[in-house]
Amino acid sequence: MELRDEDIREFTNLWLQEFGERISPENARLHATGLLELYARLAEPLNKASQVSPNTLPNQP
Repeated sequence: MELRDEDIREFTNLWLQEFGERISPENARLHATGLLELYARLAEPLNKASQVSPNTLPNQP
C-alpha cells in the first residue's frame, strides 16, 4: 500500500499524541507500513472465512 505524505504527517502527529515523542517521516513510514502489513495478515483469515458458504462449515456441537 502506498502511503501519501499527508498520511505520514497524520501518523507522526498520532505518534506524538500517543507516545509523546517526535519521529522522523522515514521512521513514521516504516512503522505505519509495518502496522498495515500486520493488519493485512491478521485480517486474511477473516477474509477467507467470509468467502466460505455456510453450507460448507462443519457442524458445531
